[in-house]
Amino acid sequence: MNITKEYAKKLLPKRDDKSNKYDFGKILVIAGSYPMAGACFLCLKSSLKAGAGLAVSVVTDKLKPIVSQMVPEAIVYSSDKKTDYMDDSVFDKIEEISKKKKFDLLLLGPGLGDDKEAVKTAVKIIRKLSLPSVIDADGINALGKTKDISFMKKIPSILTPHTGEAERFCGFKGEKAAVCMAEKTGGVVVLKDYKTIITDGKETFVLDKPNSALSKAGSGDVLCGIIAGIWAQMGKQEGFDKTTALKASICGVYIHSLAGEIALSEGSEYSVTAIDILESLGKAFKKIKG
Repeated sequence: MNITKEYAKKLLPKRDDKSNKYDFGKILVIAGSYPMAGACFLCLKSSLKAGAGLAVSVVTDKLKPIVSQMVPEAIVYSSDKKTDYMDDSVFDKIEEISKKKKFDLLLLGPGLGDDKEAVKTAVKIIRKLSLPSVIDADGINALGKTKDISFMKKIPSILTPHTGEAERFCGFKGEKAAVCMAEKTGGVVVLKDYKTIITDGKETFVLDKPNSALSKAGSGDVLCGIIAGIWAQMGKQEGFDKTTALKASICGVYIHSLAGEIALSEGSEYSVTAIDILESLGKAFKKIKG
């Protein structure tokens, strides 16, 4: 099924004015490393601009002052260890904070890097926290390097691979890879390419709106954050399960595409950056609502 504006609009989570931030979901964002601090910023900011009530991140000590300044709206904790990439010290801090904050959703993966400790810690976070999860980039690669990922079938999840990550994970390309990943993880898969394929392994949806302005580093981090922000709200209202995961993915992909079109209309396919997409989100939500 092709995704239309009307269909995406129907899926938008409702916003009750008689509410508070906790009604719209608390997201734990695990993203970024010292060489890729921007990934954490883009995920935090886009999840909040997509409507999440609260976004919290746990990073390494070296990363905290960078991320805290870039996203003053978010809460940023750190381990005491001065490392470039996350390790068990970050996991220990996550466990400590999770007991107090009781997060609704986990967003994990962008910019974590392929450091051995980071890979091991990423899988440990997903498995031990067992939260509904939006997993991207290095989070997907970490799962792909793990022999037994049967624990994923107990966790509502959305995976957002690009074509290379999907092929490494499953050995297939295109829609076949997306379906394969959905079957292996029990979750929803958003396969990113010039057209986007979304599937839960049974139903498949396609957004066929190519836009080279979106073919930039960081664009996927923004998409990941948008989907997480929408699912945080939808999950609080309807429950975190495969149904809301699919709906949040469809809605998030359309909003991201629309923000890309708006950014393109105000600039050029050569000059649009991930931040331009991020800054166009308000107009995108306004446009889809009509």
